[in-house]
Amino acid sequence: TWTSQGDEFLCTGKPKCYLYTKTPFGDGTLRFDYQFEPDPKITDPAKLAGHNTGVLLFIQEPHAVWPKSIEVQGKHSEMGQLRPNGGAVAVEFQDSPDVRESARKPVGEWNSIEITTKAGAITASINGQVVAVGQPGELTSGLIGLQAEGHRLRYRHLRFGPAK
Repeated sequence: TWTSQGDEFLCTGKPKCYLYTKTPFGDGTLRFDYQFEPDPKITDPAKLAGHNTGVLLFIQEPHAVWPKSIEVQGKHSEMGQLRPNGGAVAVEFQDSPDVRESARKPVGEWNSIEITTKAGAITASINGQVVAVGQPGELTSGLIGLQAEGHRLRYRHLRFGPAK
């Protein structure tokens, strides 16, 4: 499902799974770019908007599809939204659909994502524009994972550092 090539991770999307770090992370900033490889057979914009992936934050054991974590949604139509997985308590967040619509690039182009976490609070930006600000929740540290959810895609320039 996952291969690496230089500073890129390539994903076939199948089976549904996730690639995760060996080290847990808490406060900090995760930056990366990702791009869906559009299927030439799909021309309907509504179906393109369904291209799906995500970043799992604060992953807790045991591993499963999907583990207890908070997801920063990578689904094209919901990019940047915050979602609970695996029984995690949902975090309250402010979402900016109009900002998402203007910030996100079409399927097939690279989108730059920045996720900042501090004491469990999460801020997600797309191409330099804040789209979601989450309140602290029950989870404040854990592993970080990249999801495969049925669509071919690439991640590049992954880096994690101190929060800004």
